[in-house]
Amino acid sequence: EGDHRGTFEADLQRVEKLRPIAQKSGFSLAQLAIKFAVTHVAVSTAIVGSKSRQQIEDNAAATFLPPLTRDELATMDQALQVSASPLPSVLS
Repeated sequence: EGDHRGTFEADLQRVEKLRPIAQKSGFSLAQLAIKFAVTHVAVSTAIVGSKSRQQIEDNAAATFLPPLTRDELATMDQALQVSASPLPSVLS
């Protein structure tokens, strides 16, 4: 119980669905994740970690990138839905 390693491949597939949005917008996947978090109505604060100066700069840049459109947010929300998730969905 509590071992979710079996969902790794499914999680990677969900992330890959986000790649076209990131590429179209000129974001890295990390920047897209940060932008999604700070844009989402259910999130009031995003705490991100960094191991290097470059990651700090990239993460900070995410807050200055153009806003995500409603369609992009809806696509991301749909891609991230997990039907059998043991955790409550924060996207509902």
